Amino acid sequence: MAINFKKLPSDTPYAVPKPGFYLAKITKAEMKTGKDPEKPPYLNLTYKLTDGSGKSAGNLFDGQYESEAAVMQFKLQRFLTALKLTGLTVFELKDLIKLVQDQELVVEVENTVDNRDKDLPPEKQRLRAQAKLFGSDIYWHKSEFQALLKESGQQEAPAAAPDDGEVPFDFDAADGEVPPAPAETHNEY
Repeated sequence: MAINFKKLPSDTPYAVPKPGFYLAKITKAEMKTGKDPEKPPYLNLTYKLTDGSGKSAGNLFDGQYESEAAVMQFKLQRFLTALKLTGLTVFELKDLIKLVQDQELVVEVENTVDNRDKDLPPEKQRLRAQAKLFGSDIYWHKSEFQALLKESGQQEAPAAAPDDGEVPFDFDAADGEVPPAPAETHNEY
């Protein structure tokens, strides 16, 4: 395949979610070993973010750590509370992998300068998104998403479809085409 240099993008496709509240689905949960082999492994998480309008806002990478630091213990407590896993009393982080996979929670995102870029001039610094650790409760149960959006002034998500088994329709809408009758079938056992 030939590559046309003039058709390549000149602006970076690198983008981070805007600060705010997102519905986050945990798409990946795995234990990883950090750079310091003396420290215990941590729970590495990947979230698929959805904004208040229901649009995808990219991925967010996060971690839960076994630590004596009060802030890390608070972060873990909020994570477990948001996922309604408060019944766990004694556990290891690796035990959470199967419990949190494909679960949803609300996360507040903030943007910070990537650590690798702190010494660069401001126009060259890249932002990175992270869970807002300070001045926030970090995580909430997914049922609190609408209230958090409203309270913060962010765009609210579309109204959920009724869950009473009724299918909403408009009596004034024009009739559509009548589908063909199903073919007759015979089941033989």
